[in-house]
Amino acid sequence: MASLSQLIDEIANTFRAVAKAQNLPAIASSFGLAEGGTDEAFANKHSYIANRLSGWSREALVQLAKRVNETYPSDSLQLLIEESDPSSTLHLSAITRQHLWRCLDQLPPAQGKLGIVEFMEKFWPIRSMSASGTDPRCLTAYDEVVRHMINNDDYSFVDMIQLLRLEDMSNKKLGELLEWCVNPMVRVDNAQQRYVDAINAVLKNDGVALIPSEQMSGYPVFRLAPARGGVEGSAKNLIFASVGPKPEIVISDAINNDIRIVKHEDSCLTYNRPFLKDGLKWRDLLAWWADRTGGEPTEDTERQLFRRLRQSLASPPERAIFNWYFKVFRPLIGERLPALIPQVYLHYDPYTMLQLQGERRLPRQRMDFLLLLSTFERVVIEVDGAQHYSEEGRPSPSKYSEMVEADRELRLDGYDVYRFGATELDDATAENAVTQFFTRLFKKHSIKRPSVAV
Repeated sequence: MASLSQLIDEIANTFRAVAKAQNLPAIASSFGLAEGGTDEAFANKHSYIANRLSGWSREALVQLAKRVNETYPSDSLQLLIEESDPSSTLHLSAITRQHLWRCLDQLPPAQGKLGIVEFMEKFWPIRSMSASGTDPRCLTAYDEVVRHMINNDDYSFVDMIQLLRLEDMSNKKLGELLEWCVNPMVRVDNAQQRYVDAINAVLKNDGVALIPSEQMSGYPVFRLAPARGGVEGSAKNLIFASVGPKPEIVISDAINNDIRIVKHEDSCLTYNRPFLKDGLKWRDLLAWWADRTGGEPTEDTERQLFRRLRQSLASPPERAIFNWYFKVFRPLIGERLPALIPQVYLHYDPYTMLQLQGERRLPRQRMDFLLLLSTFERVVIEVDGAQHYSEEGRPSPSKYSEMVEADRELRLDGYDVYRFGATELDDATAENAVTQFFTRLFKKHSIKRPSVAV
């Protein structure tokens, strides 16, 4: 783990590299550091910062490092962040890195459709970086790339990485590099899939993978993510918060899987915007609602949306989950809070029970709550009342069997399914039950509160 002095030194180095002495006091102050005079900054920029960080706790220094790195990206600082907080990014072991470089060296050139200079400049300032020293004619890394990868094809991409001693880059930068290797701007179709398959074969031992997260002009865009399964395919139709009769739906375009509600549309809500790679956040749902109602995403509009969603919840236990979720976690996580979507149609049978003469082809069509945490992470939350396992007050093995069968199907499709008992959510215990559950769920899925100034 990085020492306190290493963190202080690298934070100070980052400020020294990006700020002029006359601007340093104001910039440092904006990050929560004590103010000082420009004379002190002119005397020694590094000492100006280091002196103000003396006595800071490790946690405070790591949080500051993250904020500084967001504004002034530095891979040296990122390496210390990863060393101090291993949960901050996905980890690729030294062995996996060795295998990755060997893998990339055996594949077609990493830059694909891009020029090698354009590709490398996405990650390193090669025009100002020193050359490796292997060729005395080259003063900068840019000179070396041009001479040995363009004018003469005697260095591979991996050769250049190793000569410039870049192979120990941060996990974050290595992830970005791998994502760009398979970006549609670099390669598409079979060439893209060949790269993805080869890289994923190496990454699997570290439990990570390149996973499709969105599309660019019809081509998949991949991101590095935990290889823990999840739902395949992208979310498209979200029908939720029903307060009346079951909507009647037709498929308007079977090829594109486009649907249209032809009856009872006013009794439910339909989210009709593209889903982003980080799932559906409360801010996204609020922006959609504001457009739908012709307003702005203000606090008043937010209250209107909250009331409309809450209206769809019929039971006190369901309302307890919804109320405490927003009361506890909206202030903590803010607009990045995942939207807790109530009464979602996950399965759909166009026929009613009456038309089917009592037969249940899809035992459970509507879920109590859904969270879309990312492209592939979907969480279903159900509240179990007596109606889930009894009939007319008597235990019903058949109803219970239907419920657990439906759960199995959802889990096999990649959904996480969690259940609350209704008695957990009475007035005395609801706050604690809801808070503990979502705290652990967000920790599992690396959903964190925003960094704040120290």
